[in-house]
Amino acid sequence: MKTRSKTVELVKDGQFDKITLQGQLERIIKKGISPTLGKQGWTFVPPEFIDNMNGTIAKIRLYKKMKREREGSDEVFARQSEEVVQRMALYCRESNWCFKDAAIENKVSPKQKFDFPMPEEIKPFFGHIYDRDAHIRIICSSLKAAQASMFEQRNHCLLWGKPGCAKTEALLGFEKMVGSNNVIKLDASSTTKAGAENLLLELDVVPPILLIEELEKCNPLNLPWLLGILDQRGEIIKTNARIGSQRKSAKCLCVATVNNLDELTRMMSGALASRFQHKIYFPRPTRPILEKILMREIMKVNGSNAWIKPILDYVLDIEKVNDPRRAISLLDGREKWLTNEYKDDLMAVREAMLMDDVELPDN
Repeated sequence: MKTRSKTVELVKDGQFDKITLQGQLERIIKKGISPTLGKQGWTFVPPEFIDNMNGTIAKIRLYKKMKREREGSDEVFARQSEEVVQRMALYCRESNWCFKDAAIENKVSPKQKFDFPMPEEIKPFFGHIYDRDAHIRIICSSLKAAQASMFEQRNHCLLWGKPGCAKTEALLGFEKMVGSNNVIKLDASSTTKAGAENLLLELDVVPPILLIEELEKCNPLNLPWLLGILDQRGEIIKTNARIGSQRKSAKCLCVATVNNLDELTRMMSGALASRFQHKIYFPRPTRPILEKILMREIMKVNGSNAWIKPILDYVLDIEKVNDPRRAISLLDGREKWLTNEYKDDLMAVREAMLMDDVELPDN
Protein backbone atom coordinates (compact mmCIF):
# COMPACT_ATOMS: atom_id res chain seq x y z
CA MET A 1 0.00 0.00 0.00
CA LYS A 2 1.48 3.35 -1.07
CA THR A 3 1.71 6.34 1.26
CA ARG A 4 2.35 10.07 1.00
CA SER A 5 3.40 12.19 3.96
CA LYS A 6 3.66 15.75 5.17
CA THR A 7 5.75 16.92 8.16
CA VAL A 8 4.76 19.89 10.30
CA GLU A 9 6.42 21.38 13.37
CA LEU A 10 4.68 22.73 16.47
CA VAL A 11 6.41 24.75 19.18
CA LYS A 12 5.61 25.43 22.81
CA ASP A 13 7.38 27.70 25.30
CA GLY A 14 8.85 26.03 28.37
CA GLN A 15 9.88 22.49 29.30
CA PHE A 16 7.16 19.99 30.16
CA ASP A 17 6.70 16.33 30.90
CA LYS A 18 6.81 14.43 27.61
CA ILE A 19 3.83 12.25 28.49
CA THR A 20 1.73 15.40 29.02
CA LEU A 21 2.93 16.88 25.75
CA GLN A 22 2.26 13.61 23.93
CA GLY A 23 -1.34 13.60 25.15
CA GLN A 24 -1.87 17.24 24.12
CA LEU A 25 -0.48 16.68 20.65
CA GLU A 26 -2.43 13.51 20.04
CA ARG A 27 -5.65 15.38 20.84
CA ILE A 28 -4.67 18.16 18.43
CA ILE A 29 -3.78 15.73 15.64
CA LYS A 30 -6.91 13.62 16.11
CA LYS A 31 -9.01 16.78 15.88
CA GLY A 32 -7.15 17.62 12.68
CA ILE A 33 -7.80 14.21 11.14
CA SER A 34 -11.57 14.22 11.04
CA PRO A 35 -13.51 10.91 10.82
CA THR A 36 -13.98 11.55 7.11
CA LEU A 37 -10.25 12.08 6.54
CA GLY A 38 -9.49 9.03 8.67
CA LYS A 39 -11.63 6.90 6.37
CA GLN A 40 -9.67 8.31 3.45
CA GLY A 41 -6.44 6.87 4.87
CA TRP A 42 -5.03 9.73 6.96
CA THR A 43 -3.07 8.89 10.12
CA PHE A 44 0.14 10.02 11.85
CA VAL A 45 3.42 8.94 13.38
CA PRO A 46 3.87 9.70 17.13
CA PRO A 47 5.52 13.14 17.53
CA GLU A 48 9.29 13.50 17.78
CA PHE A 49 10.30 16.00 20.46
CA ILE A 50 13.27 18.36 20.20
CA ASP A 51 14.29 20.37 23.26
CA ASN A 52 15.93 23.77 22.94
CA MET A 53 16.69 26.73 25.18
CA ASN A 54 13.31 28.38 24.63
CA GLY A 55 10.93 25.45 24.81
CA THR A 56 9.88 22.32 22.95
CA ILE A 57 9.58 21.58 19.25
CA ALA A 58 7.43 18.66 18.09
CA LYS A 59 7.92 17.24 14.60
CA ILE A 60 4.78 15.49 13.40
CA ARG A 61 4.58 13.34 10.27
CA LEU A 62 1.11 13.14 8.82
CA TYR A 63 0.65 10.56 6.12
CA LYS A 64 -2.02 9.09 3.90
CA LYS A 65 -2.39 5.44 2.94
CA MET A 66 -3.62 5.01 -0.63
CA LYS A 67 -5.41 1.98 -2.01
CA ARG A 68 -5.66 3.50 -5.49
CA GLU A 69 -3.26 5.75 -7.37
CA ARG A 70 -5.75 8.58 -7.88
CA GLU A 71 -6.23 8.92 -4.11
CA GLY A 72 -2.69 10.30 -3.91
CA SER A 73 -2.83 12.80 -6.75
CA ASP A 74 -1.04 16.08 -6.06
CA GLU A 75 -4.31 18.00 -6.07
CA VAL A 76 -6.15 15.66 -3.69
CA PHE A 77 -3.18 15.29 -1.34
CA ALA A 78 -2.54 19.04 -1.17
CA ARG A 79 -6.18 19.82 -0.47
CA GLN A 80 -6.60 17.17 2.21
CA SER A 81 -3.26 17.86 3.93
CA GLU A 82 -4.15 21.57 4.05
CA GLU A 83 -7.46 20.69 5.67
CA VAL A 84 -5.72 18.60 8.34
CA VAL A 85 -3.26 21.39 9.13
CA GLN A 86 -5.96 24.06 9.26
CA ARG A 87 -8.09 21.96 11.58
CA MET A 88 -5.12 21.27 13.85
CA ALA A 89 -4.39 24.98 14.07
CA LEU A 90 -7.87 25.63 15.43
CA TYR A 91 -7.08 23.56 18.53
CA CYS A 92 -3.42 24.36 19.14
CA ARG A 93 -4.08 27.36 21.36
CA GLU A 94 -6.11 25.33 23.83
CA SER A 95 -2.80 23.96 25.17
CA ASN A 96 -0.53 26.86 24.06
CA TRP A 97 1.01 25.14 21.04
CA CYS A 98 1.57 27.07 17.82
CA PHE A 99 2.92 26.26 14.39
CA LYS A 100 6.59 26.97 13.83
CA ASP A 101 5.52 28.17 10.40
CA ALA A 102 3.92 31.49 11.40
CA ALA A 103 2.12 31.71 8.06
CA ILE A 104 -0.09 28.78 9.03
CA GLU A 105 -0.95 30.28 12.41
CA ASN A 106 -1.73 33.69 10.96
CA LYS A 107 -3.85 32.21 8.20
CA VAL A 108 -5.97 30.26 10.63
CA SER A 109 -6.41 32.60 13.54
CA PRO A 110 -5.40 36.21 13.03
CA LYS A 111 -5.83 38.23 16.19
CA GLN A 112 -8.77 40.51 16.79
CA LYS A 113 -8.00 44.21 16.69
CA PHE A 114 -9.18 46.31 19.60
CA ASP A 115 -7.25 49.53 19.00
CA PHE A 116 -9.75 51.38 16.82
CA PRO A 117 -9.98 55.12 17.58
CA MET A 118 -12.76 56.47 19.79
CA PRO A 119 -13.83 60.05 18.93
CA GLU A 120 -13.58 62.62 21.70
CA GLU A 121 -16.85 64.26 20.63
CA ILE A 122 -19.79 61.86 20.23
CA LYS A 123 -22.63 64.34 19.66
CA PRO A 124 -22.25 64.33 15.86
CA PHE A 125 -23.20 60.65 15.87
CA PHE A 126 -26.23 60.99 18.15
CA GLY A 127 -27.37 64.60 17.69
CA HIS A 128 -30.58 63.47 15.96
CA ILE A 129 -31.64 61.43 19.02
CA TYR A 130 -33.38 63.34 21.81
CA ASP A 131 -33.42 62.65 25.55
CA ARG A 132 -31.06 59.68 25.35
CA ASP A 133 -27.78 61.27 26.47
CA ALA A 134 -27.53 59.21 29.68
CA HIS A 135 -28.30 55.99 27.79
CA ILE A 136 -25.60 56.68 25.23
CA ARG A 137 -23.03 57.61 27.88
CA ILE A 138 -23.56 54.27 29.67
CA ILE A 139 -22.93 52.33 26.46
CA CYS A 140 -19.90 54.47 25.63
CA SER A 141 -18.49 53.79 29.11
CA SER A 142 -18.82 50.04 28.55
CA LEU A 143 -17.11 50.35 25.20
CA LYS A 144 -14.22 52.36 26.64
CA ALA A 145 -13.80 49.89 29.53
CA ALA A 146 -13.72 47.00 27.06
CA GLN A 147 -11.14 48.72 24.91
CA ALA A 148 -8.96 49.59 27.93
CA SER A 149 -8.88 45.90 28.91
CA MET A 150 -8.28 44.64 25.33
CA PHE A 151 -11.87 43.38 25.48
CA GLU A 152 -11.23 41.04 28.40
CA GLN A 153 -13.79 43.10 30.38
CA ARG A 154 -16.96 43.14 28.32
CA ASN A 155 -20.14 44.31 30.03
CA HIS A 156 -22.77 43.74 27.36
CA CYS A 157 -25.61 46.24 26.91
CA LEU A 158 -29.26 45.44 26.33
CA LEU A 159 -31.45 48.30 25.09
CA TRP A 160 -35.05 47.50 25.93
CA GLY A 161 -38.38 49.24 25.57
CA LYS A 162 -41.34 49.49 23.22
CA PRO A 163 -40.81 50.08 19.49
CA GLY A 164 -40.20 53.69 18.57
CA CYS A 165 -37.92 54.56 21.50
CA ALA A 166 -34.71 55.24 19.50
CA LYS A 167 -33.05 51.90 20.27
CA THR A 168 -32.25 51.22 16.62
CA GLU A 169 -31.09 54.81 16.10
CA ALA A 170 -28.67 54.36 19.00
CA LEU A 171 -27.24 51.19 17.39
CA LEU A 172 -26.77 52.96 14.07
CA GLY A 173 -25.06 55.85 15.84
CA PHE A 174 -22.57 53.48 17.48
CA GLU A 175 -21.84 51.80 14.16
CA LYS A 176 -20.99 55.18 12.62
CA MET A 177 -18.94 56.17 15.65
CA VAL A 178 -16.62 53.13 15.71
CA GLY A 179 -16.68 52.45 11.95
CA SER A 180 -18.53 49.71 10.09
CA ASN A 181 -15.33 47.63 9.78
CA ASN A 182 -15.32 47.23 13.58
CA VAL A 183 -18.94 46.04 13.73
CA ILE A 184 -20.91 42.96 12.80
CA LYS A 185 -24.71 43.32 12.69
CA LEU A 186 -27.27 40.55 13.06
CA ASP A 187 -31.03 40.34 13.40
CA ALA A 188 -33.66 37.62 13.73
CA SER A 189 -33.45 36.70 10.04
CA SER A 190 -29.65 36.34 10.05
CA THR A 191 -29.27 34.40 13.29
CA THR A 192 -30.13 30.96 12.03
CA LYS A 193 -27.76 28.57 13.75
CA ALA A 194 -25.81 27.64 10.64
CA GLY A 195 -25.95 31.17 9.22
CA ALA A 196 -24.47 32.96 12.22
CA GLU A 197 -21.87 30.29 12.99
CA ASN A 198 -20.67 30.07 9.41
CA LEU A 199 -20.58 33.84 9.01
CA LEU A 200 -18.43 34.32 12.10
CA LEU A 201 -16.14 31.37 11.44
CA GLU A 202 -15.54 32.40 7.84
CA LEU A 203 -14.46 35.92 8.80
CA ASP A 204 -10.69 36.42 8.84
CA VAL A 205 -11.10 38.43 12.04
CA VAL A 206 -14.27 38.80 14.09
CA PRO A 207 -15.03 42.51 14.65
CA PRO A 208 -15.01 43.60 18.32
CA ILE A 209 -18.54 45.05 18.35
CA LEU A 210 -21.60 42.81 17.87
CA LEU A 211 -24.93 44.55 17.28
CA ILE A 212 -28.15 42.51 17.34
CA GLU A 213 -31.61 43.87 16.53
CA GLU A 214 -34.73 42.50 18.28
CA LEU A 215 -32.93 39.65 20.00
CA GLU A 216 -36.08 38.21 21.53
CA LYS A 217 -37.43 37.46 18.03
CA CYS A 218 -34.56 35.04 17.31
CA ASN A 219 -35.26 31.32 17.61
CA PRO A 220 -33.68 30.20 20.94
CA LEU A 221 -32.56 26.94 19.27
CA ASN A 222 -30.35 29.03 17.00
CA LEU A 223 -28.58 30.96 19.77
CA PRO A 224 -26.28 28.65 21.78
CA TRP A 225 -23.33 30.06 19.78
CA LEU A 226 -24.11 33.49 21.22
CA LEU A 227 -23.56 32.34 24.81
CA GLY A 228 -19.92 31.55 23.98
CA ILE A 229 -19.40 35.09 22.71
CA LEU A 230 -21.14 36.70 25.67
CA ASP A 231 -19.26 34.61 28.23
CA GLN A 232 -15.80 35.42 29.55
CA ARG A 233 -14.12 32.99 27.14
CA GLY A 234 -15.37 35.02 24.17
CA GLU A 235 -15.26 32.51 21.35
CA ILE A 236 -17.47 31.04 18.67
CA ILE A 237 -17.62 27.24 18.64
CA LYS A 238 -19.22 25.03 15.99
CA THR A 239 -19.49 21.28 16.36
CA ASN A 240 -20.90 18.65 14.03
CA ALA A 241 -20.20 15.07 13.03
CA ARG A 242 -18.51 15.97 9.75
CA ILE A 243 -15.87 18.46 10.92
CA GLY A 244 -15.78 17.88 14.67
CA SER A 245 -15.30 21.20 16.48
CA GLN A 246 -14.20 24.55 15.14
CA ARG A 247 -13.56 27.57 17.30
CA LYS A 248 -12.46 31.15 16.85
CA SER A 249 -11.70 34.00 19.20
CA ALA A 250 -14.71 36.34 19.32
CA LYS A 251 -14.18 38.72 22.21
CA CYS A 252 -17.02 41.01 21.23
CA LEU A 253 -18.89 43.63 23.18
CA CYS A 254 -22.54 42.97 22.36
CA VAL A 255 -25.14 45.72 22.19
CA ALA A 256 -28.61 44.32 21.49
CA THR A 257 -32.16 45.63 21.35
CA VAL A 258 -35.35 43.97 22.58
CA ASN A 259 -38.92 45.17 22.54
CA ASN A 260 -40.10 42.61 25.10
CA LEU A 261 -37.69 41.98 27.97
CA ASP A 262 -39.98 39.40 29.60
CA GLU A 263 -39.87 37.30 26.45
CA LEU A 264 -36.08 37.40 26.37
CA THR A 265 -35.90 36.48 30.06
CA ARG A 266 -37.95 33.33 29.37
CA MET A 267 -35.61 32.24 26.58
CA MET A 268 -32.98 29.61 27.44
CA SER A 269 -34.17 29.63 31.08
CA GLY A 270 -32.86 33.16 31.51
CA ALA A 271 -29.29 32.26 30.53
CA LEU A 272 -29.23 34.69 27.62
CA ALA A 273 -30.69 37.71 29.42
CA SER A 274 -28.34 37.17 32.37
CA ARG A 275 -25.30 37.71 30.12
CA PHE A 276 -26.26 41.36 29.63
CA GLN A 277 -24.89 43.21 32.63
CA HIS A 278 -26.41 46.55 31.56
CA LYS A 279 -30.14 46.50 30.86
CA ILE A 280 -30.89 50.04 29.71
CA TYR A 281 -34.55 51.07 29.55
CA PHE A 282 -35.63 53.26 26.64
CA PRO A 283 -39.00 54.93 27.43
CA ARG A 284 -41.45 56.39 24.96
CA PRO A 285 -40.88 60.13 24.43
CA THR A 286 -42.75 62.82 26.37
CA ARG A 287 -44.73 65.55 24.62
CA PRO A 288 -41.81 68.02 24.63
CA ILE A 289 -39.59 65.38 23.03
CA LEU A 290 -42.26 64.53 20.47
CA GLU A 291 -42.36 68.23 19.59
CA LYS A 292 -38.62 68.18 18.89
CA ILE A 293 -38.97 65.02 16.81
CA LEU A 294 -41.75 66.56 14.72
CA MET A 295 -39.76 69.77 14.24
CA ARG A 296 -36.88 67.68 12.94
CA GLU A 297 -39.12 65.77 10.52
CA ILE A 298 -40.98 68.89 9.37
CA MET A 299 -37.67 70.39 8.22
CA LYS A 300 -37.22 67.38 5.93
CA VAL A 301 -40.53 68.01 4.15
CA ASN A 302 -40.35 71.81 4.11
CA GLY A 303 -43.42 71.99 6.32
CA SER A 304 -44.74 74.29 9.04
CA ASN A 305 -44.27 74.08 12.80
CA ALA A 306 -47.90 75.14 13.07
CA TRP A 307 -48.84 71.52 12.35
CA ILE A 308 -47.22 70.26 15.57
CA LYS A 309 -49.83 71.27 18.16
CA PRO A 310 -52.89 69.84 16.38
CA ILE A 311 -51.02 66.62 15.57
CA LEU A 312 -49.94 66.08 19.19
CA ASP A 313 -53.35 67.06 20.55
CA TYR A 314 -54.87 64.37 18.38
CA VAL A 315 -52.34 61.56 18.79
CA LEU A 316 -51.84 62.03 22.56
CA ASP A 317 -55.29 63.11 23.73
CA ILE A 318 -57.57 61.21 21.34
CA GLU A 319 -55.61 58.16 20.20
CA LYS A 320 -53.59 58.14 23.47
CA VAL A 321 -50.54 56.92 21.59
CA ASN A 322 -47.01 58.17 22.31
CA ASP A 323 -45.25 56.25 19.57
CA PRO A 324 -43.18 58.81 17.60
CA ARG A 325 -43.63 56.77 14.43
CA ARG A 326 -47.38 57.35 14.61
CA ALA A 327 -46.93 61.08 15.24
CA ILE A 328 -44.55 61.35 12.28
CA SER A 329 -47.00 59.51 10.02
CA LEU A 330 -49.61 62.18 10.74
CA LEU A 331 -47.47 64.76 8.94
CA ASP A 332 -49.20 63.39 5.84
CA GLY A 333 -52.07 65.76 6.68
CA ARG A 334 -49.82 68.82 6.18
CA GLU A 335 -51.89 72.05 5.85
CA LYS A 336 -55.14 70.13 6.41
CA TRP A 337 -54.26 70.07 10.11
CA LEU A 338 -54.83 73.82 10.17
CA THR A 339 -58.33 73.46 8.72
CA ASN A 340 -59.28 70.33 10.70
CA GLU A 341 -59.92 68.45 7.43
CA TYR A 342 -57.36 65.75 8.17
CA LYS A 343 -58.50 65.38 11.76
CA ASP A 344 -62.10 64.96 10.56
CA ASP A 345 -61.03 62.11 8.27
CA LEU A 346 -59.18 60.39 11.10
CA MET A 347 -62.17 60.80 13.43
CA ALA A 348 -64.49 59.25 10.84
CA VAL A 349 -62.34 56.11 10.82
CA ARG A 350 -62.25 56.06 14.62
CA GLU A 351 -66.04 56.31 14.76
CA ALA A 352 -66.33 53.12 12.71
CA MET A 353 -63.96 51.37 15.09
CA LEU A 354 -65.91 52.54 18.12
CA MET A 355 -69.21 51.38 16.64
CA ASP A 356 -67.75 47.87 16.08
CA ASP A 357 -65.91 47.94 19.42
CA VAL A 358 -62.56 47.43 17.66
CA GLU A 359 -59.23 48.39 19.21
CA LEU A 360 -55.79 48.57 17.70
CA PRO A 361 -53.24 46.25 19.34
CA ASP A 362 -50.87 47.94 21.76
CA ASN A 363 -47.48 48.78 20.26
